[in-house]
Amino acid sequence: MVDVYRPNFDEESSGDPMHNTKVLWKELFRKSIDVRQVIIAPALTARKQHYQSPGSGLKSLLGLL
Repeated sequence: MVDVYRPNFDEESSGDPMHNTKVLWKELFRKSIDVRQVIIAPALTARKQHYQSPGSGLKSLLGLL
């Protein structure tokens, strides 16, 4: 999920997910959002925890989605 926010290295730009998230969030919740703080940082922390601990069951968790 968080990979959506990685910088685009292709020649073609497929849009700006961070900007789109901010606009949509404002429309839905009438509030601004810090995408890095609210979405990206927690996702990276969770991913790092699951990848570093053996037998964490990340594959099982993802299979439930």
